[in-house]
Amino acid sequence: ADVRLACPLTTGLRDMLGVTDEEGQLLVRSACRCDDLEAEVEHPDYIYFDGEVRAEPADGCRRITIRLAAGAVVHGRVVDTSGRPIAAATVDAGGRKERTDAAGRFRVVCTERHVSVVGRAPGFAAAVEDSPGGDDVELVLPPLSGIGGRVTTESGQPVGAGPAPVAVRDY
Repeated sequence: ADVRLACPLTTGLRDMLGVTDEEGQLLVRSACRCDDLEAEVEHPDYIYFDGEVRAEPADGCRRITIRLAAGAVVHGRVVDTSGRPIAAATVDAGGRKERTDAAGRFRVVCTERHVSVVGRAPGFAAAVEDSPGGDDVELVLPPLSGIGGRVTTESGQPVGAGPAPVAVRDY
């Protein structure tokens, strides 16, 4: 996890930066003697922490404990209307984006418990599903379809050949 600690001193805030090891241990060497610290902790599998922590004396140094809440894991597949996987589709869940693998599978760790999952791919319309996390989500992307028609004057006469800008709104 990436950790930033701020120690309020008489001259303002002093930032101390660190990274945890595989055991979650953090050692920041500092002359700061504050007991109340501001902490920010970021890890891709957990919900972002931003708050106050209290340093307690232990074993000749001051220790803090920060407990991170696990993020929601959203996983599933992106397929077309025939059930074929769509590789390299973009999946957005709670602001985190990932690409699907060759089998159309994805896994996104979100910082929220309940998220809307959006799948997009070139040549396909987007699909949206809600997920509380932990569920297997299948996003079915329909192919984009063309729109045809006729452009006429107010009196119904066809407009001749040439560019005809058209705005299409999806209601």
